[in-house]
Order: sequence, then C-alpha cells, then structure tokens
Amino acid sequence: MSITIIISEIIQQLLNGSHSEDIFEEPDDKIVSLTPIVNVSEGESTGQEPENSFYAEMESPKGVIPTLLVSEKLYPMYLELPSDTFISRLNKTLFDYINEQLIKDRKRGVHDADNIWVRPTAAFVNWFHENGINIDLVPILIDNQTDDPVEKEDSNDALWAIADDMRQRKKEGNFATYRDAYRWAEKHMTQNGKQIIASKLESAFHKARCEGKV
Repeated sequence: MSITIIISEIIQQLLNGSHSEDIFEEPDDKIVSLTPIVNVSEGESTGQEPENSFYAEMESPKGVIPTLLVSEKLYPMYLELPSDTFISRLNKTLFDYINEQLIKDRKRGVHDADNIWVRPTAAFVNWFHENGINIDLVPILIDNQTDDPVEKEDSNDALWAIADDMRQRKKEGNFATYRDAYRWAEKHMTQNGKQIIASKLESAFHKARCEGKV
C-alpha cells in the first residue's frame, strides 16, 4: 500500500470518519477544516475498540474532537514512540501530503483563494511554529512508497563527509540539485545506525566548508 493511500485513509477518518474511497469526494469544507493533531490516547486499544486503533484529537471551532483512527501501519509506531514525538511526526506526515496537494492544485491553475488546501497547510505550519518545532527537522512516520522496508546503507563517516559524497554524486549527474541528493541520503542511509536528516547534512557541509575541511 502506498503512502498516499495510507495518509488519505487517515485524513478520511479525521474528517468525521468518512468511508468514501476518495477524500476528494468529501465536501470542500471538510478538507478546509483539517487541522493538526494535538493529542493522542495512550496504551493499547481495548477489546471494545477495533484492532490497531487509537484516539487522536484535532482542534475545531467546536473544540477538541477525539477521533478513533484505525491504521495497521501507524499503530506500532503509536505504541513505540513517546506521545509528543508521535504527534509531531504524524503532523509532519500529514503536512507533507497536504502541502503536496496544494502544490499540485496550484500547477493545475487553482488560485489560492479557491484552493481548499491553503488553510490546512497554514494551520500545520502555524502549529509547528507555535510549538517551537523546526518542521524541516521532523522525520515523517512513513518514508517510502510501499510496505516493503528500504534496506538502508549505514555509514560511520561524519555528516559533512556524507554530505560531500552526496554533492559529488549530484555533480556526476545522479541528482538534479544538492537538496535532492541530501533527501536521497535521508531515505536510503543511516549514520552509525541513526537516521540522517537532509537539513542537517546541508548544515554540516556548510560548517565544514567554513572550517576548511572541504
């Protein structure tokens, strides 16, 4: 199952538990009302609740709305991660999807005044700002297009050295931009077993260049 389908299913559930197969069949006002998750339940689902389910709370004009989410993909991460970490990463995952829809509609010629994705995008950006979280440093919960895990290459090099290698691959024509190269490393590499963040590669390289290492 692709990330697009997984996230669209989550959004369907957040938008009042719609069973529609396509979130674009939802009334526009539902998409516009989509806001960040502010809280989630704790612990395993009970016998009275569906398997692989948890509650997520989303703010609305009517107050905080608890919604039961069912997701075999997200449930293990819900159990394993601290609540604040899970919430920020879930919001980043939703934001990336929403922002992608915004950009697609702009390319289709939809003006921002008529674009149903503008308001949700702003709401998620504001949530990260208000909580003092750098949105670019938050990894998403689902980082590949299929259920098959990507086997990542582990490196014991310094971040700046990994960045330097990726920049060389860009110069060789493997990537269109340096940031594309960094994002590839984020998805396909780890450093000493830890996740690599594209923005940290960029920062590490510029720092190393200032220090004369490259």
